Amino acid sequence: QREGYLLCASDPATWGRIRDAFAFLLDLPET
Repeated sequence: QREGYLLCASDPATWGRIRDAFAFLLDLPET
């Protein structure tokens, strides 16, 4: 499972989704 996690973590698209999700969650309380 660790290999799969590292492979996923090295994928820019995955990081983009995580970053967008965090941005969405962080912006929720302000709006």
